[in-house]
Formats: sequence, C-alpha cells, structure tokens
Amino acid sequence: MGRWVAGRNAWQKASPEVREKFIKAFKTVVVRTYATALLHYRNQTVEFLPSRESYEGQTRIKVSSLIKDVDKGSTRIDYYLIKHDSKWQVYDIIIEGVSLVKGYEAQYGDDIRAKGLESVIPKLLHNKNYKRAA
Repeated sequence: MGRWVAGRNAWQKASPEVREKFIKAFKTVVVRTYATALLHYRNQTVEFLPSRESYEGQTRIKVSSLIKDVDKGSTRIDYYLIKHDSKWQVYDIIIEGVSLVKGYEAQYGDDIRAKGLESVIPKLLHNKNYKRAA
C-alpha cells in the first residue's frame, strides 16, 4: 500500500533508508486507523462471500466480505491481495466502495510529489490528523 501511495517517481527517487522509514511510518498509520475502526465493532458477524473466479494461478485477487450488524445493516469490505514471494499480501481495502489507498494518496500525494517521500514521514509518525499543506 505504501509504495502505491508514494507513487512510482517518489519511490524510485528515495533512498532505501527513506523507503524503509516511510513504509514503517505508513504501516503504523494504517494499523492505527484500521484498529481504531475495528474497536467500534461489537457482536457483528463477518461473512466472506464466494469468489466468482478461481484463485488458482492468479497473482492478484479480490476477497469480499460483509460485516453484518443487526441494527445498522451490512457493510461491504473488499480486500485486494497480491501474491509476493508465495505469500498473499493486502494492497488495498475498499470499504463501501472507498479505497484506503486512494484516500491516503489524496491525503499525502501532493506533499510527496512536491517535497519528496521523506517530507511526510514525520507527519505520519507524529500527527494523527495530518492534513496536506495548502
């Protein structure tokens, strides 16, 4: 996810050390955001929907789920995964049609393109409510 949010140009221009720092900081933000959202769930059930296609031989797949709440109805969550070194890794989460990757790219992308990947690392680490600079 972090590489996609950073964008190809910024990623290629950044040193391996900056890339590693960015990924670590970005992972912290994603986990914090996702974990905080999950704290609000109580007694819901999760139903994983059947796939319309075979996963065999695929390197990218979508896994769909519904979080069912008796009072609030269902929330659809789609997980997009990519196979990397024989392991499946989530590269985007779509909640009710809204992409986490696109949301983070909209939030951080302008600063990354204008100032480089390293410029957003302190903001990722220290500001829970980071808004991109005007």
